[in-house]
Amino acid sequence: MRLPNLIIFVNKELTEQVQSVIEQQLFITVTLTHLQYNTLDINIIDGYSRTDRVLVLIDYQDTPLVNDGYADTVLYFSNGLLSVQKNKYGPPGLTWAAATITLDQLVYKDLYQAKSSKPTISQTFTTQKSIDPFGGEIIIHHYKDNR
Repeated sequence: MRLPNLIIFVNKELTEQVQSVIEQQLFITVTLTHLQYNTLDINIIDGYSRTDRVLVLIDYQDTPLVNDGYADTVLYFSNGLLSVQKNKYGPPGLTWAAATITLDQLVYKDLYQAKSSKPTISQTFTTQKSIDPFGGEIIIHHYKDNR
């Protein structure tokens, strides 16, 4: 399987040990600070996004990011956990222990290969019936998700 090339933002409040684990677990090839990233030309950023997995250590308190639209994934680290704030190739809002996060958890292969930022949901309406523990009937109506 070919590993995807990503630009991942994470807040800089990482210890060296945690940063090292994240770099190993996500197969990071380039690590930049937000100041280094802000000074890069857009052509260089495009080159990175085609050839490398880049980890950008950002400071939410400092200057705003100039090219933040290029981030494929934005993570927030706190108390040993990584929370997904934005993700072009998988669901946002998930949280994992920094020591156990993997690239497969961040990237859904079908979304990465389709280069789509949002999964499509068909308009097929589905009804499911089941019986609750007290003998009552439960009817659930939902749209079929074809991700």
